[in-house]
Amino acid sequence: MQKLQFIFLLGGFTFFVQPVFGQINIDLGARGGFSLNGVSINGQVDTSSTTTLFTGSVDFALEIGLGERFAIQPEIGFTQKGYRLGQDEVLLGENFYSEKLTYRTIPILLKYAFQVEEKGKISLLLGPSFNTLTRAVEEINLFGVEETIDHDLTEESAYRVSTVGFIVGIGTKAHFEKIPGSFLADLRFVGATAPYKEIESSPENLTFSNYSFNVSIGYMIPLYDSGR
Repeated sequence: MQKLQFIFLLGGFTFFVQPVFGQINIDLGARGGFSLNGVSINGQVDTSSTTTLFTGSVDFALEIGLGERFAIQPEIGFTQKGYRLGQDEVLLGENFYSEKLTYRTIPILLKYAFQVEEKGKISLLLGPSFNTLTRAVEEINLFGVEETIDHDLTEESAYRVSTVGFIVGIGTKAHFEKIPGSFLADLRFVGATAPYKEIESSPENLTFSNYSFNVSIGYMIPLYDSGR
């Protein structure tokens, strides 16, 4: 039933916007990549003690092309964020603290192609990302003693389960002869509009906000082309 509702909704959208933009293209695809993650505490980024955390991401995307230059691209996927604090001690070993957060993300991006050629286009990306925290894990290593804390994400938890972020980036979409689909490559900055965690302390509460730089590649296949 939900599949039929989606088909009717997509068909209705195409019917109403096609007279405005002239041509509608719908592509479905997947993308995967990695992120360089960091954290700001009370709005300040401490690069002296934090270490960049590398994580992975994967999602599915539906690109709705509106004419030659504009497109709307909703996505759904999973990504990991977090940060790491620590140092290497010659005598005492490695001491560190890390926090790894797994999110289900639903970005809705507006794409504008500022360069269009026969074999592809280069676009600017901008839009919100609606995030749901599915897992929060802390890892602590102090003088060789390791501890892992897998948090229970309840209302009493310091973590916010639902957050809204924003995405700004640039992407390319390339076509090749004898290949039906298109190849994607994106570079994105993913920021936060609100903290994902707040800890009560004195003299003021500690708030944590995450950010990341994401690099990904993907592939799309055409579903619908009103020009054909």
